[in-house]
Amino acid sequence: ITDNRILEISRGKHEGMFKQDVYTPEFVAELERLGLDHKSPGGESLNDGADRMIDFLDDIEEKNTSSVVVGHSRAIKALTARLLGLTYHETESGLKIPNTSVTRVENNGRGWEVAFAGKPAREVIAHDRRL
Repeated sequence: ITDNRILEISRGKHEGMFKQDVYTPEFVAELERLGLDHKSPGGESLNDGADRMIDFLDDIEEKNTSSVVVGHSRAIKALTARLLGLTYHETESGLKIPNTSVTRVENNGRGWEVAFAGKPAREVIAHDRRL
């Protein structure tokens, strides 16, 4: 299946632009002030992305199915940050979700939790056949 809730986080009018062209002193000040709620004009915040990812996971859980979901690293980073309760600075400086990595989330009966995040796929497949 495909679902728009697991798409990459939209950067709005800044989509496709070079970082040095976007990160003006004003932009950085607003980013510092708003953190996970910051969004580029016409885009969405990390919290927006986390909200839709959780909505998607809740729908899967209602269907009572185990699933492998393929998504984009920034959207997965937003979800992981939310579930771990990270701040913007913790998310950007310490949370690494490389492309082609594996992040596992599970519902513990009280909500979603991160089992692991950003592991190399080869390592996960070699040690955990359940994915």
